[in-house]
Amino acid sequence: MDAVRIGTFSLRFEDPDLETEFWRDHLRDSRWQVRFALVVATIVYGSFAWLDVWLAPDLAEVFITIRILVAGVFGLALAITFAPVGLTTREVFVCLAILASAAGILRMMELATAVVSVRYFAGLLLVILAAHSMFRLRFQTALLVSLLVAAAWGVHSTRREAVAWWEFLNGQFFLVAAVILGMFASYSIERFARRGWLAQRETEYERERSERVLLNVLPAAVAERLKDVDGPIAEAFTDATVLFVDLVDFTRLSSTLEPSRLVGLMNRLFTEFDRIAETHEIEKIGTSGDSYLAVAGVPIRTDDHAERIADAALAIRDRVDALREDLDVQVRIGIATGPLVAGVIGEKKLYYDIWGDPVTIASRMQAHGVPGEIQVTRLVRDALEGSFELEERGEIDIKGVGQMRTWLLVARRTGSGSSATGPAGASGEPIADPTPQ
Repeated sequence: MDAVRIGTFSLRFEDPDLETEFWRDHLRDSRWQVRFALVVATIVYGSFAWLDVWLAPDLAEVFITIRILVAGVFGLALAITFAPVGLTTREVFVCLAILASAAGILRMMELATAVVSVRYFAGLLLVILAAHSMFRLRFQTALLVSLLVAAAWGVHSTRREAVAWWEFLNGQFFLVAAVILGMFASYSIERFARRGWLAQRETEYERERSERVLLNVLPAAVAERLKDVDGPIAEAFTDATVLFVDLVDFTRLSSTLEPSRLVGLMNRLFTEFDRIAETHEIEKIGTSGDSYLAVAGVPIRTDDHAERIADAALAIRDRVDALREDLDVQVRIGIATGPLVAGVIGEKKLYYDIWGDPVTIASRMQAHGVPGEIQVTRLVRDALEGSFELEERGEIDIKGVGQMRTWLLVARRTGSGSSATGPAGASGEPIADPTPQ
């Protein structure tokens, strides 16, 4: 990610979208802290009623009434935090509560004698420091509120009679000191919060990028398991269906096309195949040269794996036929079904692969197939019978396997469902040793 610049005084991100995103997250993340601060402030403000009874017993009833009214304003601010309001609205009500608490203290100082009034002055210092530290206000908002409190005390002092100049300066000194200390506190809190938010955002961005890279090479279910499992990931599947797609006469194409055109052709075709695989919820295993390998029923077991592969194969064949005038290519497609083993291999460059008879036989179905057609085994025919139209091709000699009866997949029957009619391999010929001789 690009370096992010923050204003020295404003503490704003130069990117307005980033600024909006930060305050949106801040509004959500600070909600409970602000509520807790309002509750604590209400309790502390109310608990000082004992001071009223001790210092000004004759005015205690009036002072307690003031404290109750201020507590009501704090309660209103607390209620606003539960409403779906923006950050500005929340801050307005929090600031009103802070200013109400300061106004309450100033009113009590005005009613009390000079000696008693001095004792309440410390409350204004607490209000200023709380505004900068407890309520998660924006730095500039907290500074404005604290300056208003200091200015209000200045007006209050000029209205009182018999206030010595040294007493006025002494009070202003402490208030200004509180404002300065609070300013540094709120500035540091917000700057730290912004830096922390950026670091978290950077971490999430890197994590998401790593996950995207991982999902590009591994199935989503396997990638999730890889986060929690130490050691190799391997699993046996009793029933799955494999799809092999190969370009016809690729050797001629690779020798006649310019490298850029050849790579562009392969990228266009395999991108189309990827979209089809995603649409029909089958798992791409990988490519090798001009071959495309995919599987259904792995790594997530499904009962309709043969139908998913059949639908994807028909879509690939039809898509390539539609592109023939532009690309002048044909494909051979082979499908086989049966038990598989799948797992992750490699350490630095992870690779999810499958092993078993269906992989080899699907490759043979493709290699011994007919250009522009989809050749399948008896096991696949049995799984698709009733939902798809198939034409028997007869027995052919499969390298490493021997004589096998095969069928060509023609189309899905009109109005047929999407579930398989029965488990693949329920009836079919035994699979011979597929190892090439």
